Amino acid sequence: MGVAAEVVVYYTDLQDESDRHSGDQWDLYISTLEVQLEMSPAFWLKGQVTAAFDDIGKKDEEATASISEATLTLQSPDVPIYFIGGQRTQPFGVFEDRLVSGTITEDLYEIERTGATLGLAADPYALDVSLTLYNGQEVIATLEDFGAHEFSADRRRDRGYASYIVNASFSPIPEMVDLSIFYNREPGDGNDNRSLGGAVSFSFFDCVVDAEYITAIEREDGQNGKENLESAWLVGLAFQATESLELATRAEFFDDDQAKRSDGVVKDRYLAGFNYEMGEYVTLSAEYRYSRYDQERGSLSADRKNEAQLQLTIEY
Repeated sequence: MGVAAEVVVYYTDLQDESDRHSGDQWDLYISTLEVQLEMSPAFWLKGQVTAAFDDIGKKDEEATASISEATLTLQSPDVPIYFIGGQRTQPFGVFEDRLVSGTITEDLYEIERTGATLGLAADPYALDVSLTLYNGQEVIATLEDFGAHEFSADRRRDRGYASYIVNASFSPIPEMVDLSIFYNREPGDGNDNRSLGGAVSFSFFDCVVDAEYITAIEREDGQNGKENLESAWLVGLAFQATESLELATRAEFFDDDQAKRSDGVVKDRYLAGFNYEMGEYVTLSAEYRYSRYDQERGSLSADRKNEAQLQLTIEY
C-alpha cells in the first residue's frame, strides 16, 4: 500500500483570463491525495487500484474523488508479451514535466479511459511496442474545453468504432537516449480525429533534455466549417545540482491553426523551478510559470499571466 499527498501554495496575478484587470489571488489547498494498493497473487499477475482525491480546499473548485487507476497486468515469464487492462492514463504521450505543472501536451492529449493494451517488451534497447483499444472521443472534447476547437451545431457523435493507440519506445543508447513515437485515432463527425506525436530524452553528465511534439493529422470540421490541425510542442532542461536538488526549466508552444484569434487560448508558456528532496519521503518543489494568450482585437481579456506554486509532496 502507498499513500501520497501534495499540498500546494498557489499565487496568480490574474484571477480571470477573460478580464485583464482582475486582481491577484492566493490559495492553499491539497491538490492531490492518493491511496494506492498493489496486489501480486502470482509472479506473472499484478493488480493495482488507486483512489484519488483532488482539489481539497481549493478556492472556487469542488473537491473530487475518483478511482484514477484500476488495472490488471499479466506478464509472461517466458515470452516478452504483456497485457494491461482497466482504467488508467493510456500510453499516448510521454508528458515528462519535472515541475509542479503538467506539460501543455498533457493538458491537451492525456487520455484517461478504460482500455486494453497488448504489448511486446524486450530487454535489448528497452524496446516496447503496444496496441491499446478503448472507447471514447477524449482528444477532441479536450480541445473544445481548451478553446482550440468549437463543435459544429449539428455534430453527430459516432460511437460505432473503437478508438486505438499505437505506441513504440526504445533506447538506442541505454541510459543516455530514450525515443518514443505514438499514434492515436478516435472517431469523429465525418472525419476521424487522428494525432501523431514523438518524444526524446537525452541525458548527459548531470543534465537531461526533454522534447515532445504532438500534432493533428486529421480532425473533424469545427464550427467554422474547417479542419483545424493544431499542434503542441515543448523542450525542457533539468540539472541535478546536488544529490538532493534538481533545477528545471521548460518552454511550451501551441498553434491552434486558426486564422482568427480566440480569447484565452494559450500561445506559449515558460516555466522554471526546482525539486528538493528533504528526506526519504518528502520533496519540496517550487515553480514560476509565465503564459501568453491569444487576444481578439479590442478585447478586454488578458494576453499574459504570471503564476507561482510551492508544493510539498509526501509519499510513503
